[in-house]
Amino acid sequence: MNLSSRIKRIFSVLVVCLLIGFHSTGYAQGQKDSLFYFNTIKVKGIYKSFEEFRTNAPSIPLSDRIVITYENEESLYQKDVPIAKLNCDSIMPCEKKTPIWGFCDGTSVYISRETKFDKNITYDKVVYLGRYMYYQYIIKSSASTSSTGPGSSTGGYTMGGARSKTVVDKAIDINTGETFELSNNKIIKVLKDDKVLSAEFAKHKHKEKVQVQYLIKYAEKHKEQIKKSYR
Repeated sequence: MNLSSRIKRIFSVLVVCLLIGFHSTGYAQGQKDSLFYFNTIKVKGIYKSFEEFRTNAPSIPLSDRIVITYENEESLYQKDVPIAKLNCDSIMPCEKKTPIWGFCDGTSVYISRETKFDKNITYDKVVYLGRYMYYQYIIKSSASTSSTGPGSSTGGYTMGGARSKTVVDKAIDINTGETFELSNNKIIKVLKDDKVLSAEFAKHKHKEKVQVQYLIKYAEKHKEQIKKSYR
């Protein structure tokens, strides 16, 4: 093989290596920048805002110094509500003035009950992720009340006793970040552009019992509505 052929061969190999490197870098950057819903790699970290969640870009990393405690908050009429707490007293970014939206542990997303960081914040686990995100949280009250069970028009569940607990069904619009409690009126509004689901829901005598079911039915059926860019 003469010198000219050897040079051409070396040049060809270098070009191929550069193209492979460029492709790999572009893919990795695309994975990092793509929206959370469409990304198979869920970046671990604490979100300061819904936008950080939506873009899969938490601004505070989940380091080994941040301890996550997983618990189940007691519920009478349903399965216990899954929650989590973060212990990061010694982490500088986690100051009390730091805005907090939630966090991801690499698998699941948890929504903060507060808007500012505090070591006692409870985070509620998102149990369904689609066109709408669905989760539950428990409201505690010191007022004594009788046990009413499932069936309120807002979809809540009341537990009687010295300290009553109401389980509330909540949803988040994955396109806008709007958070709302489930109610018959809210579900009717969600379903309004789907005549089939709207008609089905309208036939139910006890609509409060199927609010979650129809929210998820709609979210599964209309995944194409999920925007691939934020706002």
